[in-house]
Amino acid sequence: MAKKRALITGITGQDGSYLAEYLLEQGYDVIGMIRRSSTVNFERIHHIQDKVTLVAGDLLDEVSMIHLLREHRPSEVYNLAAQSFVQTSFSQPVFTGEVTGLGVTRILDAVRVVDPGIRFYQASSSEMFGKVQAVPQTETTPFYPRSPYGVAKLYGHWITVNYRESYDMYACSGILFNHESPRRGLEFGGAGAVCTALPDCPWQLCRYGWYVSSCWCGWRSGDFARHRRVIASARHTGARLFVQVPGCFGYAPRPRCACRCCAHREYLQ
Repeated sequence: MAKKRALITGITGQDGSYLAEYLLEQGYDVIGMIRRSSTVNFERIHHIQDKVTLVAGDLLDEVSMIHLLREHRPSEVYNLAAQSFVQTSFSQPVFTGEVTGLGVTRILDAVRVVDPGIRFYQASSSEMFGKVQAVPQTETTPFYPRSPYGVAKLYGHWITVNYRESYDMYACSGILFNHESPRRGLEFGGAGAVCTALPDCPWQLCRYGWYVSSCWCGWRSGDFARHRRVIASARHTGARLFVQVPGCFGYAPRPRCACRCCAHREYLQ
């Protein structure tokens, strides 16, 4: 039986690097799309760089993605690439729209042209809910994005629905809430800083593993493919918990507990 082959856009990011690891464990050939640049950062994938195939492509250029798909013939495409920093989307709204929004159309259309049988996964975002209309948010909660990034992600989300229904493609979206790890970019300022400072901190045990496994496992059912899915813990926590992790930001642990994170492990799971 031939090995399955997956294409990951955004493979050098937090999510792409963990997803590449996971798919390799599942026996896939992994193709990673990167933008041609003299300063590509491979830090997150350096330990698996010899196990994946890195190819040049750009969400701004549909022709490059058509060539890439024709050459490597993946059976699955995971679109994780985006201009994903919300604050930057306000200063670069057009670029954010081109990459995070229209980029989804370009790769979907490339799939349609080359092989409509390729399974396509779009990483949607909780930023699409924006000014939330219900708490907690579910698959039926109306969208109300409040940033150019959220608007671009919403376009990418609905164009995925449109291509699925118009061309009978296996195309689906996972609406992802925040997920943290030691590979989280520092500009996001979340628990990634905590996990980086404390490599054994339980905050990192489930966040990223849970997310990438949901990308692979959840969308493989026909039901997932026909509907959008919210991927979250269904539990709420505030930033206060992050800054109170022992050893980080000057916080001193209580004598009764060596690691306060342990009390919140159930939340992560």
